[in-house]
Formats: sequence, structure tokens, C-alpha cells
Amino acid sequence: MASARDLAVASISAAVGAAAAAAALRFLSSYGASSAKQRSPPTPCAEHLAVNGCTAERPPVQSPFDPAKREGYISWDDYFMAIAFLSAERSKDPNRQVGACLVSQEGIILGIGYNGFPRGCSDNKLPWAKKSAKGDPLETKYPYVVHAEVNAILNTNHASAAGQKLYVTMFPCNECAKIIIQSGVSEVIYFVEKRIDNSDYVYVASHKLLSMAGVKVRKHQPQMSQIPIKFQEPRNALVDMYGKCGKVSDGMHVFSKMAKRNVYTWNSIIGALALAQDGKTALQWFSRMQNDGVQPDEVTLICVLCACAHAGFVDIGRKIFNLAIQVIWGLLLRGCRARGDSWLSEHVTMRLVELEPENASHYVLLSNLYAETGRWQEAQGILHWMKKKGLRKDAGWSLQMLEDKSKKYTTDGYLLEYNMAPPTPRLVVPIDVSKKPWEQKVPLHNRWHPDIPPVADVTEGELFRVEMVDWTGGRVSDDNSADDIKFLDLTITHYLSGPLRIVDAEGVPASPGDLLAVEICNLGPLPGDEWGYTAIFERENGGGFLTDHFPSARKAIWYFEGIYAYSPQIPGVRFPGLTHPGIVGTAPSAELLNIWNEREKILAETNHESIKICEVLHQRPLANLPTPENCLLGKIQEGTADWQKIANEAARTIPGRENGGNCDIKNLSRGSKVYLPIIRGGMKEYLTPIGPTPLHVNPIFDIGPVEPRFSDWLVFEGISVDESGKQHFLDASVAYKRAVLNAIEYLSRFGYSKEQVYLLLSCCPCEGRISGIVDSPNAVATLAIPTAIFDQDVKPKRLSGKQGPKLRRLPDVLRCSSDGHLPVTQDPSGTKVASTVAGSQENVPIKGMVRKRTQLDG
Repeated sequence: MASARDLAVASISAAVGAAAAAAALRFLSSYGASSAKQRSPPTPCAEHLAVNGCTAERPPVQSPFDPAKREGYISWDDYFMAIAFLSAERSKDPNRQVGACLVSQEGIILGIGYNGFPRGCSDNKLPWAKKSAKGDPLETKYPYVVHAEVNAILNTNHASAAGQKLYVTMFPCNECAKIIIQSGVSEVIYFVEKRIDNSDYVYVASHKLLSMAGVKVRKHQPQMSQIPIKFQEPRNALVDMYGKCGKVSDGMHVFSKMAKRNVYTWNSIIGALALAQDGKTALQWFSRMQNDGVQPDEVTLICVLCACAHAGFVDIGRKIFNLAIQVIWGLLLRGCRARGDSWLSEHVTMRLVELEPENASHYVLLSNLYAETGRWQEAQGILHWMKKKGLRKDAGWSLQMLEDKSKKYTTDGYLLEYNMAPPTPRLVVPIDVSKKPWEQKVPLHNRWHPDIPPVADVTEGELFRVEMVDWTGGRVSDDNSADDIKFLDLTITHYLSGPLRIVDAEGVPASPGDLLAVEICNLGPLPGDEWGYTAIFERENGGGFLTDHFPSARKAIWYFEGIYAYSPQIPGVRFPGLTHPGIVGTAPSAELLNIWNEREKILAETNHESIKICEVLHQRPLANLPTPENCLLGKIQEGTADWQKIANEAARTIPGRENGGNCDIKNLSRGSKVYLPIIRGGMKEYLTPIGPTPLHVNPIFDIGPVEPRFSDWLVFEGISVDESGKQHFLDASVAYKRAVLNAIEYLSRFGYSKEQVYLLLSCCPCEGRISGIVDSPNAVATLAIPTAIFDQDVKPKRLSGKQGPKLRRLPDVLRCSSDGHLPVTQDPSGTKVASTVAGSQENVPIKGMVRKRTQLDG
């Protein structure tokens, strides 16, 4: 971070001579013969810099491997006096240019000034003359001019001059001395005496006043005879400008005329060629640069990599990339984070840690990365490890001058600098993973009804935390048997955490007609349960989306590697695992509940032909009507009259409805907002993790920014003609089923069984869409699959028979069977086991992965 004085020098330098090729500040530059007598010649040295007819010492070039500090830097007194001289160069007075610099006791520049007219007074209309031919003082500058010392004191941006030091190129006059005393300046450092009309008479009164007031006065003794300011070679910028304008030949012409070329010069021409997509010529110039003995820097390598990318020189680019300097990895990390590629960001950060294990910044980056993806325990672990090792990243700071005091402001190293989690929000629904849903301390429920009492009140705007069980209530195990899927009782599903009553700051509940906005601040699995599963349900137990093709129960377990999910049962695949709540909704009113029950009853009793439309419904009822069986109603005690009444009326939580409910929007992750209608007075909100039913669109969902991004997709199309060739009129479910089957058929040619592909499509980040439902008779649906999730190339190519997977990284299983059975593989513990695969409950490929147990902050 630059200090205030460094920033002052930079801004002044830019204002003085932006168009000049070189400039120099010379002490004793224009003060007549008496001043010139004090000028001393430069000390002889091996090399001199010619500036405006003068010479200045230039220290010899120091070796880049020399650990010693640079020699020849200027002292603080010379520095501040040089600022005063530089400020004087801004004066438009043709007779005398004076500059001043006000500096705090801590060495911070507070103000600068030069002699000139007040703001708003034209330099062209007021006179600059010292004398008037008519003897009229109004024709001279003296009634109008403001002296440099006064301007420096007044230009402090309200900071006090009391106790500070004032550097001036000439001793203050009588009037300036009075202002210096009244402002409280403690010391005046001047360069030359101010003499009356170039005589030997000085301003005695000002000396006397300053002495009587106790203001310390001393004459500056320069350690350097002159201070050169050399702007960088302008031709570097010229070459760069021509390159950005597309005139590479003009840039090369300027380059060829330059007598001396440094790394910046070469970077300009190589960057120009890379920008022009002339990769071959850029590589030739890169070779010339090395032959000339110029050491490339990080900018050079980035330009060359860009040239390789434009020209398609992959092998050459890899060789340059494999130089693996820290800067390239750092730039790559910046690009990965900008594109939202969390997994690659983690990989690059780990590489940086390996290259520079003592650099605390890399650990902070890694901690921030974990925090951004909701992995708070790992983020905290990194910080604890840094503390144990004594590594520390200093917080940024800023300095504010207020009157005669300075205040230093710093960021909170563990909250802002490290981007750690906010204070733990109030936990309104805790979950004990060792207990059943009906045994929890805060009771859960699995029905919609307006009379289920709330378990807690939540104030509008409050940050709170809710923990949830998975939709089965923890009845699926992390093992290699599919028996728990085969015999799973699907009537005991979809447990909700809540309901929560939302009130305003005065405790008044929300009322019908209001709109509830729920923001999902963070979402992730509970510690110790970082796994999930996909499953195919037994045909006799209700089946799934493709139950006629996959009638037997299967199960696959998914684990996390960083933010990526992988399964030992489906080798060679890895993708970002997003957690989302399957059910978010508001309590229905009694009127809306009656509407639900009536219309679903009519469907179940009369609309038998619906079962012929799509085989997904195989053995299931057309609607899940109210039933007291396995009913859980929160705080209402089972067996009571209230329980019996509500159990006979309450709607099942399986389908999505007007209140939200089981939406299963896979992108509804951290950072998302849900806008829900308030249907019942004293609004209640319900939450549960991932559920299996289709999307319902009555609420409004504002998807958050946390999602995987892919650039390369394979898209499979399906139309509303079933496998037998029968035409269905604009049936999107048949069209989507055919799109999924087409994808399964295609991917099974790469060494996977069809069951494995089905399991993969049930949770990977694919995109299912309805593409057309207006051009009769065919509805059109598509399924898009990102190719980056595979370790092998799955793009269409000429295939002869079944191909085994050609993996870039070796998985546990090198060959997959094609008979529908999963191969023997290794589980995470290293024990050799026989695996069983399956798909998620509804097996709808657009859904995300089912979590075991979940926590949510919202």
C-alpha cells in the first residue's frame, strides 16, 4: 500500500510533465547569481544522466540476486524539498516561482502550494508584472497573488497545520510569516533567502517574527545536488498503443528504432502480436528475446500463452505453462474464481501452497474458497493450522487525518480479511442424527394443514438456522446393499422442519395477501454426513420414471472430494455437488386445503385413463390422498381428537402445489431467494431437504449465483413417440422419457451399464427442458449433459462395438459390466466389496443428489 507521500509524488508528477520524455528537479534552479554561487558540481561517477543540459548521478545497476537495499535513494528532507520545487514548477509567475510543502511530524504530506492567483481568478486577465509603468500598484501582481506558503496551509483538506513542518523554496515574506505563526506551524525549512529586488537585503521582519513566536527555522542542506525525474521510455507505450489499435507493423517499426530495449519493450511487441492472433510470429519474437539475454517476466509468459491459445499451439503452450511459476498459478486462480470453477480454484490454490508453503496469503485464499462454498469446518481448520504454524496475513489499513490527530483503520482479520462465517445464527430446529424423525426434540411433521402449531417464531429480517432430515427420515444407509431401497415404505416420507411463524418487529404475524421472501444464506450437509445416494425403486414398490426399463432396486453412494461428488459405483465421473431444499412452502388455508383434497380425490376416482399416458405411474395411485397412516403432526399428540381430525384432512407433502412444496429445483442453492404466497393468517413456513417430485411454479424462485458452469454440452432430443412407435399427442412426459433413454443408450457405449448411466443422470448437473409443445402432434424435449463431468471423451466419434472407458485418471474400476450388474470396486475405507447401483427416487435426471441429512441457514 502506498503512503500518502508516495501518492502525492505520483499525482504531482503526472500533472507536471505528462508529455515530457524526461525532466529533472534541480535545487538552485532560477534564483539569480547569488543562488548560483551555492551550486556544487556533481560527484564524479561511472555514469551520468544528461537532463536539461545538466548531469545527475545514477547509481550502478544492482544485481537482481543482491539482497541488499538500493543505494542512492534520497533523504526525507531532500524528498520534501523536491516536492516543494516540483510544486513551484506549476507557478505561472514569469519572474519568480516558489513552492511549499506542509508535512506532518510522521512524515505525511498534508498540503502543497505554489504562488499564483486565487481560485476562480483568471491567470490571463490579472497582471503578472512586478512594476507598473504608470506607478499604479493595481497593474502589478502584488495585490492579487497568493503566496506558496499560504496555499500549502490552506490546501490541507481541513487538516490542522499546528505542530507540523513547512518546506519552502524561499524564506517566507513578512505576511506569510504571520500566517505561519497563526496556523501553529512548528518548523520552517527553507532553501534560499528571499531577497528584496535581487539585492543582499533579506526580510528581517519575518525572521524576527518567527524567532519571537518560537517557530524553529533552519536552512535545508541538500545531500544531492539535483534529483532527476526520468519518465519511462515513451516508446514502450507507443508500441503497446499501436498493438491495441491493430497496427502491429507500426509498432514493430517503433520497436526497431529503439536503441535500448528492456523486458517491458519486449512485452509490448509480443503482446501486440498475441492480440493480433499472430501466434507464430509472437513465438519467434519470444525466442529472439531470450537470445538477446532478456529475462522474461510473468507478463511475457502470459502474452506467449495467449499467443499459443490463439494459434492452437497446445504442446508449446503446455511447455511454457509447466514452468509453473507462482504468478501464472496466481493468475490462473483469479480466472478460475471469476468463472466460478470452485474445484479448479481449489486445485490451483493447493498448487500455490506447495510452491510457497510459507506464504500466508495462499492459505487465506484456500480458507476463503472453503467459506464461499459453505465448508466452514475446513475453512476454520485452515485458520487454526495457520495460527499453529505462526503464519499470519496482515490486515489492510487506511489512515485518516482529522485536525491534529491521525486514525488508523484496519479490517477485522478473522471476519473480513479471511471472509469467515458470520456469527452462528439462532438454531430454531435442531436435529439429532441418532434419533428417528418422531423422536426429535423439536417434533417434525409430514403433512400440510393450517392447524399444525408452529414450533418457533421468526422475526422479519432475522437470520436463523434450520436442520433437517433427508426425505426418508434416515432409512437409507451408507452401504453396498440395495435392500433398504427395495423395501422402503414410501408412505413414510417427506418430513418437514417447522412450521415457523413469521412475525414483524412488533410481533404481528403475516397475513393473507402478503408475500414472503426467504433467502437461503447457506446450505450444506450436517458434519459427519457428507454423503448422498441415488436409487432405482423396485417396480413392485411403485417404481420410478423408467420403471419398465429398470424394474429392480439399485443404489449408488456418492461422496465428496472437495466440492465435487464422486461414486465408487460409477467410476470416471466427477461433478460439483449442489445441495438444495426439496420442499419449501407456506401453510395452506382451510379453503385451499379443501380444494386440493377435492380435486385430487376426483382424479384418483375418475381419471383412470391418466395411467395410460405415462408409464411413470405404473403401480402408484394417481394421487396421494389424506390418510392417518404414518401421519406425523409435530406438537399434536397422536391419538387425540385434534390429531385424528387433522390426520384425516391433512394433505400429503409428496407433490408440489400452489404453496410451493416439493419443488426440487436443483439450482435453489446458497444465495437463492424464494418468494412464497401467504395463504393463511399467522403464516407458517416449512422446510425439508431434497424431495423427488416435479417442479411447481406458483411461487417465484430467484436462483442464487452458486452453480457449476460448463461450456461444452451434449444435447439429446426426444419426441412424443414411445418405444413401441405409438404416437402421443403433444405429450411432454413421453418426449422427455425418450430424450433420457436416448442419452442412456448413447453413454452406455462408453463402458457403462445402462443402470450406471441412469444413476448418473439422476443427480449430475444436466439440464432437462421442454423444447416444443405447440407443433402437433409431437412434443419435443431435450436433455443436455456437460461433457466435463467425464474423465473420458464422450463426444460423438466413429465407434466399432462397445468401447471401454479411456480415462485420464485411473478410477477404482477400469471396466464396467454391460449386463446390468455393477462390478466389484473399492469402498472409501479400502475394503473390497460388491457394489449395487440405483437411481434417485423419481429418477428425474434434472434433479440434484439426495442428501442424507441437511442443515440450512435462511
